[in-house]
Amino acid sequence: MSVKHGFLADYFEGFGYKILKPVEIDPKVSHEHEFNGINSFKEILGPERQYLPCRVIYLTDDEDDIVEDRVILTWYDARENHPTRTEYRLYYPESDCFSKAKPDDLLVVCKNIKTTDSALTMFIAKAGDTISNQLSWLFGISAETLTTTGRAEKIDTRKSINYFSNLVLTKVGITLEEPDDSLLDKILERFPGGFPKTVDFSEFSRSFVSDVLPQDNPDAALIEYLDYEEHLFRVFEKSFVEKKLNSGFSDVDDFIRFSLSVQNRRKSRAGYALENHLKFIFDSMEIRYSYNEITENKSRPDFIFPGITEYRDETFPPLNLTMLGVKTTCKDRWRQVLTEAKRISQKHLCTLEPSITEDQTNEMISHQLQLVVPASIVSTYKENQQTWLMTISNFVSLARERQDVD
Repeated sequence: MSVKHGFLADYFEGFGYKILKPVEIDPKVSHEHEFNGINSFKEILGPERQYLPCRVIYLTDDEDDIVEDRVILTWYDARENHPTRTEYRLYYPESDCFSKAKPDDLLVVCKNIKTTDSALTMFIAKAGDTISNQLSWLFGISAETLTTTGRAEKIDTRKSINYFSNLVLTKVGITLEEPDDSLLDKILERFPGGFPKTVDFSEFSRSFVSDVLPQDNPDAALIEYLDYEEHLFRVFEKSFVEKKLNSGFSDVDDFIRFSLSVQNRRKSRAGYALENHLKFIFDSMEIRYSYNEITENKSRPDFIFPGITEYRDETFPPLNLTMLGVKTTCKDRWRQVLTEAKRISQKHLCTLEPSITEDQTNEMISHQLQLVVPASIVSTYKENQQTWLMTISNFVSLARERQDVD
């Protein structure tokens, strides 16, 4: 049974997009504070002058540089008195988000379905960053249509949100409403004392997945396990946080400590969940490995195949050894695995990150790092990257082949 996340059309009615020009965003070129070349945005914003509350998010791969703000945008026709011509513009006020934006950044303006304090959500993604690729993938923006002239589209009502689009939505600041908390009683029955160890929660989550076996399709199994665990965790977390909010906080510091603990739990659980489910898949498929064992300079690679005993045996052929690092997202942290397990020249890294830039993957290749991803996100990469990527199934075959040699 798969988790249902709903549809992108549950959140956005339509969207417009373009590449920013210097005249729109560079104060050295212009101080007009307007996006132009966007007549097509009329399809989603209408023909009339409007003052639109907007949530603006500036996105970059560096989480510390992400900025969010609330502004009022002005949508108007600069030639509204002309009998035949139109020239629509979108005026924006001063904001840290717009101050960070640069020419060639990606602009995506979404018309919200569920309007609370904002009619629009605007994303500005830094040019050349992976998050820009991911935003384009999320909305189905092709490189051929992405220019400095804006285009507008309605959201495809058939496009459902899957595990990976959910990850990207969370990354860009959109929190999905969990549609079903009917499982809360089962969670509380199993874990009445609060959050359990991650390995126990991962095992509990797998008990809800019966329609796919790792022996048949390890890629699909991994995503089902992760998706269900994420869903169950959010249901559990919601109940836990609501109780704490109802009971109140002793002071501001108490609230801050609680907020940080929630954020830290989310981050650490996601990483451990991926490792836990990979271990289960390897065990199910009789792949031998050692987990988190010490190698040179007190490094602890996530996985060594066929095991740490073989790794420490200097007579064991290095070509029959394999190392797998595990990171839910790559960013610059992928370089950390390069210094682990020195006997193994080519490293492998498993990640859940879609649409990593060519610059990043080319750098990985130059450092003899092989990326391993679930099969369902291979298509989010460019064609020339896809031939290089390795799936979970590919990796399992490699590990089995090497362990059978010894």
